Order: sequence, then structure tokens, then C-alpha cells
Amino acid sequence: MKKLFALILVVITVILSFGVVNVSANSGYVTISFQDYGIRGSDKGDFPHQLGKIINKTKVKINKNDTIATVTLRLLKEKGIKPAYTGKPEMGGGFYLASIDNFTTVSGKKVSDGYGLGEFSVGSESGWMISYNNWFINKGASEFYVKNNDEIKWQFTATGLGKDIGCDFNNPNAKIKNLHFTSGKLSPSFSTNNKSYTLTLPKGKSTVAISATLENYYSRVTYHYNGKSYSDNEYFKVKDNTAITVKSVFDNGEGKKDSDTVTVKVKIPTSKTTKNTTDKTTKKNTNGNSSKAVNKNSVKNNPDNNINSIDNNSSKENKITDNKKNNTKETVTDNSKNISKETVSNTENATDNNEDNNSDVSDNSDNLSSESSNNSVKEINTVNGFFIFLIIIAGVVVLAIIVCIMILLKNNKERKQ
Repeated sequence: MKKLFALILVVITVILSFGVVNVSANSGYVTISFQDYGIRGSDKGDFPHQLGKIINKTKVKINKNDTIATVTLRLLKEKGIKPAYTGKPEMGGGFYLASIDNFTTVSGKKVSDGYGLGEFSVGSESGWMISYNNWFINKGASEFYVKNNDEIKWQFTATGLGKDIGCDFNNPNAKIKNLHFTSGKLSPSFSTNNKSYTLTLPKGKSTVAISATLENYYSRVTYHYNGKSYSDNEYFKVKDNTAITVKSVFDNGEGKKDSDTVTVKVKIPTSKTTKNTTDKTTKKNTNGNSSKAVNKNSVKNNPDNNINSIDNNSSKENKITDNKKNNTKETVTDNSKNISKETVSNTENATDNNEDNNSDVSDNSDNLSSESSNNSVKEINTVNGFFIFLIIIAGVVVLAIIVCIMILLKNNKERKQ
């Protein structure tokens, strides 16, 4: 009997473990890309010309406790690209990506020289930088957990410690230059001098995602609604006659600060409003004949406006210092040690803009459908978790019944003896 009880406990443990593993399984994807649009200076080093796109935007499956560093290494391994780095990719590991080697760019250029593209490749101010949801991160890649739909852009800076690609650590400018919405129409047209707008969504539309064009992408922009904060391209639900607050904040940790705030009021036409509008357009003729519908058009739905992905943004992950004893080079100013900067390509870089805009056609299509796909993933996970839970409960109940039957049988046997 004791052996039977032990076996039953083992079975219960296995069932519970199976359920837990499935409920806490993968929670989505992030998008990662690598590119080099750094503006070369007098020291052109081993790469006198921009390499352009190295890895197109690629979806990478994420697991529990994944950081920017862990998902990046996962992608590089899948692509057969050799990274050179220090530290560990797990949370708090002090990860620093020095270079990547053994890769072929999108245009077909092969790089495999044993050193690769990275720190000091084209001068003392060159290296890899990271943009995390359009923001130059202020810590290392192993200091940020990732979540579903995050966008990570590794971009190469050649001069100015990121200034050549839109990240100016020493320029306290948080100005919002434009806003882009997945759907709806903004009124009036965006202007840096205006701080209040109205977003009219299509009838029945209740979700939206926003991205911003900034003067300096070392500034961090967030979207605040109903007590919660959202990042670039993150979908959230809104209601009619409510407001979204857009905040851009620059803070380099050394006393240089700036901020900019824009308020967007949300309007969502309803079917009732549409009906009233239609009724008002119906007129009777002067001869007393039956009325004729002059205008049967409902309130016009505005087409969804694709978010313009800003591939010009990435953040510098380099923690570059003159301390060569521990073989860790850094390309950030002496005052910005241990600060990872994101890299955002300079808006003046026409090549970057043109190529990125072409690739964004498909990327924006993914963004437009991400709301429904995210909801589907959540619904599937919820359903799966519910059924697993039912299976566990059913299994426990069945085993409990078996145990009770065995006990009764044993008691009856003992009584007969």
C-alpha cells in the first residue's frame, strides 16, 4: 500500500509540473535588427564605407527572464554570426557587445576577417549602440528584460559617439517633432509649437499604437493613458472623449535635462452619431412628393495610418573606457562611463531613410495586425491554461477516488481476515 501511495504522489507531481511548464511557456516575440549607417570621419579604419543593413528586422521568440542581451545572442547564433563580448547576457551580467564577425550583409558583402565590425573599427568613437523601442538605453543590454512586441535595433556609430546617427548625449533636447498613429486622423496637423491635438479614430476602433519622431533619441518618449504608461508601437485601448499624454524626457545623468509634453484628445464616432448625420441629410422636395435621400453616406472612416518605423534610432551599448587592463574598451565620453546609449540614425542620412522606408512597408503591416495577433496569443494561452488546469484537477480527483477505493478494499479485506 505504501508503494501505491508513493506512485500516486509521483504521478500527481508529474501532472502538476506539466501544467506549470505549459502555463508559463513562451510569451511572444521581439524584433531585432543590425545595421551600419554611421557617418565616417577622417579615420575610416577597416570599413571606409557604410555596410548598410546587416540583419533585417527579424522576429525572435522570447522566454521567461530574457534580456536584450540573451535574445540578441540567440539571433546571432541562429544566423551563424560570431559575437565578441564581455560580461554575461543574463540580468545584471554587465553584458557588452564589442563586435560581430562572420556575416554577410543584406547587399551581399561578406565580412569574416577575425575581427569583425565593432569598437574602434573606424576610429576611437565607433562601436555598437542599441535602440530599445526608439530610446537610447542608459544601461547595458543585460539590464533590461524584454516583452512581447519590443523592438531592438543594433546600429553602428562611426563618429561623435552616436551623434552621427541621432544620439547626442550632450545635447539636452527632448523636442517631439512628429507623432505617428496606427489609425485615425490627427487634427490639426502636427507642429512643434502646438501642444494640443485631437485624434479621430475610425468608427468602432478602440485600440491604437503611437510612435514619435524626436529631435534627439537619447530622450525617452512614453505614452500615458488611464494611469498606465506605454512605449513606442505598443497597442493600448482607448475610449471616446479621453486624453493621451505624450511625454519626452532627456536626462543624461549629469545635470543636463529637458522635457516636452503633448496632449492628444481621443474621438471615436459611434453608430448613433452616424445615423443622426444620415437622417439630417434627408430632404423633401418642394412639390410635396415623397422624400428623397440626398446623402446616404455615413461618417467617413479614416484609413489606418501605418506607424512609420524610425530605423534611425538605436542605442549605444558601448561602455568604452581607456582602461585596457581588463580588455574592455568603451567609446562613450569619460563622464558617461558604464552608460549604454541607443543609436538612432540621423534624419539627415538619406540612404538610411530611403532603405528603411522601403523595408517598413512589410514591417508596418505586421504592426497593424499585431493587435489582433497579440490578442489571439493571449486568448490561446488563456484557453490552454484553462484546459490544463481542468486536466490537473480531473487527474487529482481521479487519483483521489482511486486512493479511496484502495483504502476501502484494504479495510474490507482486513475485516474478513
